[in-house]
Amino acid sequence: MGCRQFALGLVALVASVASSAEPPRPPFRYVWGTAHHILPGTHTDESGYFSLCEGLDGRIYVGTARYNENAHLVEFDPATGRQRAVIDANAVCGLTARGYAAQAKIHTRNFVGPSGRIYVGTKQGYRRQGDTSQYPGGYIIVYDPRTGRAESLGMPYPGQGVIDVVADEARGLLYVVTCEDQHWMLYDVKTRRYRELGPLLTPYATTLIDRDGGAIAITADFRHARYDPATGQVTIRDIVLVFCQTWNDG
Repeated sequence: MGCRQFALGLVALVASVASSAEPPRPPFRYVWGTAHHILPGTHTDESGYFSLCEGLDGRIYVGTARYNENAHLVEFDPATGRQRAVIDANAVCGLTARGYAAQAKIHTRNFVGPSGRIYVGTKQGYRRQGDTSQYPGGYIIVYDPRTGRAESLGMPYPGQGVIDVVADEARGLLYVVTCEDQHWMLYDVKTRRYRELGPLLTPYATTLIDRDGGAIAITADFRHARYDPATGQVTIRDIVLVFCQTWNDG
């Protein structure tokens, strides 16, 4: 299934009471629910991606795609069914561009930090016939449900959208993967600057943080890359698969 086939209207399921009419008897038990249409005006083409998470506050956060216009992060409260836009990319980043130059999507997985803050990134949409505008690059935006404030953390790489963002809040670091060329970027919260870590990554790559605080990603040639924040060094090695055969003599 393609990304654009993601069903925006089915992002939140809330348990409900079954009707008095006798339902069909399948070989399994149904879980009844209610479908909620994502907040009108925050998306076009009924389109969305894998930008979906539950916050530490129990609310659901959905990144939307509004092609040629603007992207939003929508907060859904399962208890009340209420929705509201908590990130307006244009407003937060101070932008007005339209067409291919617009911040048309939030395509990143929403990363929820231990603080409860939610980190997302913006990306370009699709160029319409006759549109000669150029995409300037995507932005990292963080939303704090405790304060209700959203903040732009700037553009990781000019001309590239953002496909992944992961925060190591304890060390004050953010790891970002761009698209279309998959640059692996590091953001330092103290200096508020981005720098490239080195290897290009595989499409739709994500960063994983190991138990020692190292950041791991898969390179474009399918090798294992690890950044050590203690030394500032990146090491790359082959991925080795080990198969073990077991048998029972009895």
